[in-house]
Amino acid sequence: NYIETGEFIEKFFLSHNIRVISVSEGYDSFSITGDSLSFGLKNVINEWYARESGRKVSAVKQYKKSQGEYVGSVAPYGYKTDYLDGKRIIIKDDSICIVNAIKKMKEEGYTSSEIASWLSKNHINTPSEYRKTGDIYCNDYESYKKWDSGSVRRLWNK
Repeated sequence: NYIETGEFIEKFFLSHNIRVISVSEGYDSFSITGDSLSFGLKNVINEWYARESGRKVSAVKQYKKSQGEYVGSVAPYGYKTDYLDGKRIIIKDDSICIVNAIKKMKEEGYTSSEIASWLSKNHINTPSEYRKTGDIYCNDYESYKKWDSGSVRRLWNK
């Protein structure tokens, strides 16, 4: 925010004897030759540029979504990213059977804690471990990460 930045640099920092140096802008608040006008103008331009960049990125993401492309960083548990006709999409992967089992158990009246206990007892890797290893079932029981009820609840709506 260029207004607040200007307030801090030209009033607060100055009154509290705090020196501001911007190497990339060639600005030093203690220098008599420091050009505070151009520094302030650069702050205005930088803020505008950041806002415009954010708006453009958002517009591109909205367009990609409207074209059926997946714009998330990581596919949700039960899915993986793939490319179809040059578009990044998500498709079901092998772990979808776990998501379906969780949904079925929920429909049968099991609580999230009971489902988490069942998943842990059967050594099914958590979503984060599955992402790391690619294995649905844990092979190394010493480093096994147990499921918690929050993780189960997040998968109910997938």
